[in-house]
Formats: sequence, C-alpha cells, structure tokens
Amino acid sequence: MNGLCNKPDDFEFAQAIRVLQSYCSDNPQNRTRLKLEPEVIPSGDLSDVSQVEVTNRQIRLSIAKTALSGVYGVIPDYIYEELLEALHQEDEGLKAFLDVFNQRQFELTYKQETRAWLLLQNEQNNKLNTTLYHLSGLENSNRHLIQYTMLLGQNSRNLRTLEQLLNDYYELKISVQVTPYETRKLPEAATSNIGKSVKSRKNNKLGHGLLIGSCCDVPSASIKVYIEPQNRHEVEQLKRDSRLANDVKSTVQHYLKDDTPVTIYLLILRQHLNAPVLSSNALTSAKLGEVDCLAPERFPQSKVRIRLR
Repeated sequence: MNGLCNKPDDFEFAQAIRVLQSYCSDNPQNRTRLKLEPEVIPSGDLSDVSQVEVTNRQIRLSIAKTALSGVYGVIPDYIYEELLEALHQEDEGLKAFLDVFNQRQFELTYKQETRAWLLLQNEQNNKLNTTLYHLSGLENSNRHLIQYTMLLGQNSRNLRTLEQLLNDYYELKISVQVTPYETRKLPEAATSNIGKSVKSRKNNKLGHGLLIGSCCDVPSASIKVYIEPQNRHEVEQLKRDSRLANDVKSTVQHYLKDDTPVTIYLLILRQHLNAPVLSSNALTSAKLGEVDCLAPERFPQSKVRIRLR
C-alpha cells in the first residue's frame, strides 16, 4: 500500500485495484470506500495510475484509461471542453455527475482484464462467499452449509426439514426423533419405605407425597439422531469416523439455534455387527453401555442402537 501511494506510476490498473481491495478488506472496521476517477487533465505520463489519495473514509484513485470523461474519454469534444472550463472555475458539478458512470465503467474494466487470471478469480469468489456467509449468519465452523441458507433462515423449525437437510448433506439414511421426557432413577432420599419400625418408615401417608417405585419420568426435551448404515462395510466406516458425531451434532444445533441436548446413534441390523472381543486395543475391544452389542448373532434381523455421542 505504501508503494502504491508513493509511486503510483509503477503499478498497472489491475494491480492497483487489487492492492486497494486487499487493503479495504483487511481493515473492515474503517469502512473505507474505493472511488475510481478518470484523469481529467493530461499529465504526460503513460502509466495507468496517476495519483492515489487516502483519507479516513475514502481512497481516491486517478486512472488514465478509457472512460466516459477524462483524458481518454468518449464524450464529444464540446462537452469535454465545458468540463475543463468548469473545473478551471472550480465547479465540479459536471465532473461529479460523469464520475457516477465512470466508477461503474472502471469496475467492469477491471473484471474484464482479470477474467483470464485464475488467481484473481479465486480471490473474487472468496470475497463473494464471505459476503454470503455474513448474510446467512453462518459462523466459520458452519460455512459448509452455505447451500442450505434458505432452510436455515426459516423462522419455523420442524423435524421433517431437519431430516431432509441431514440426509441430503451427509448422503446417509438419517432419522430424527424428539424425546419429551427422560427416565431417571429416583435418588435414595426420595424413595418411600413402609414398615412397622419408625426408623424404616420415611413416608407411609398415601396422597401426601408418597412416591412408589424406583424410577420416574422427568420432563426434558431432547433430540435423538439415528444414522442407519446399509451394510457391514458402512458400519465399520462410520464407527471409525471420529468427526461424524460432532459434525452431525453441530449441524443439528445450528439448525435449531438453541441448546437442546442432541444424542447421535448408529441404528444397525445385528447381522452387520461382529461379536465383541476382549483386547488391549481400545479401538477394537468390547465396551460397556450403549456402544456395543454382546450377542449380535441372536435375532439378526432386529436393530440395535450404538451411541456415538
């Protein structure tokens, strides 16, 4: 940027625009505006860029290229003479009017000159993508969902749309269920004992807060996502994928836009599972809980769920 300001005649038109656009994108808090103006009075130099003026809110670039007005203007000579006469009288009204069209002309010229440059095309595409990310409200970790901006931007949320999004993006058979409550074991202090001894009696008054049983249903909405692999190879592939569960959970939470608990399961036919083995290898050894099936050979056509996260 300093080199462009000190020696603008060393830069070609496309190079200068690229430097200034990079400077503006690196300083978004300044909201600097890039103003492109044609060189009105000939300077005798053959360079594309004649002058660069930098202020707090604007960068003005004087360019000696074909435009509506200026040294290489295409307007009739009598209008150009009127323009010069008005400038000598410090009247910039006509110049400001023509510069409205010159700005767009130079922008189109820059795009035309850089169309064949693959590197610059990639830079322009990145800027366009960044703009779309901001418009859609996607964070850095969720920018891969840019094609689903319309779905993510809807005010309403429903399971059918969420299933469509997950099935289309991950190209897997995925189903989503909502659990309105959660079964929990009662704490020992809340259980009721009925007996003759005063010490063993905690509460034996029916209708006055007596709890019968050892478990209860607690209202607690949660989302359960079931991924259904179609064969044994796909089962092994999904179980080895360490990022799948986190990615699916992140996608669901971004769609819901709240902190609803999300649990990811593999819903597998028992015939697609191998019998668990005891091993020192943490990746292949048997595991307790919802992460393994002890006897997959029994009821081979039934399905078992294995928790991923």
